[in-house]
Amino acid sequence: MQQAFERLWISSLTEKAIKQGFDNLKDGAAFDGLYQAAQGRSRADWLVGINATQALSIAAGNGIYSLGRVQTPTLALICKRYLANKNFTVKKYWQIQLTHNKAQVDFKSISATKWDEKKLADDTLKAIQRGATATVTSVETKSVTEQPPLLFDLTGLQKEANKRLKLSAEATLNIAQSLYEKKFITYPRTGSKYIPEDMWAEIPNLVRALQNREDCKQALTKIKWGRFNKRIVNDLRVTDHHGLLITDKVPSVLNADENKIYNMIALRLLEAISHKPVSKK
Repeated sequence: MQQAFERLWISSLTEKAIKQGFDNLKDGAAFDGLYQAAQGRSRADWLVGINATQALSIAAGNGIYSLGRVQTPTLALICKRYLANKNFTVKKYWQIQLTHNKAQVDFKSISATKWDEKKLADDTLKAIQRGATATVTSVETKSVTEQPPLLFDLTGLQKEANKRLKLSAEATLNIAQSLYEKKFITYPRTGSKYIPEDMWAEIPNLVRALQNREDCKQALTKIKWGRFNKRIVNDLRVTDHHGLLITDKVPSVLNADENKIYNMIALRLLEAISHKPVSKK
């Protein structure tokens, strides 16, 4: 019979979170499902990875061929996508695009018809030019509502840093790790963009901590106190670690790249808790 025990269950490795975790230890039996899932993965690694790799290599007789519980289906998806792209047949067609001006507003229209032959498109364009008029048969307006972005996970931070700062994924990770070790941000190696419910009470303190940071003052003017957006709160979507957050220890001196990465994480928090969604037409 398994002896009863308690488990430290935290999604952040800051000193404060660790202390709170020890003050609220969980019943070990509540995590039996995680144990069983890990055991299942371990068995699958043995059955598929170790045995199938050996069997395939022996059958092939001319080298080592690796099979794995994760790598093999993932590689299959990549190959399927590659082959679909490689075998895609490009088909050319022509459309006519016209530029208009009405009431001092410039806009463009495009033909609904797609011609397989360039000559047919040219003939139609010449007919329009001779008549000097074209009729717009339909106008479509789309209204799209975009929710504020979620917190960064590591991959999201790396993508954004590469797009905006031209930093490699490794460089971004190293900078984030440095900020974490200095206790300015939470654990960076996270795959989640959410925080658990019990962390929501900490968010106002983090926002207040940014009030004296010059780079965040303009964004802070758009925050409505008492009406923070709770979209980032989802216990079920938090994996081993929650989404990237700043801590209440705000840096005063950072090098240039550290400062940029810190600002990205801080400003993303302010964006994420913004109350109103953005509407676009």
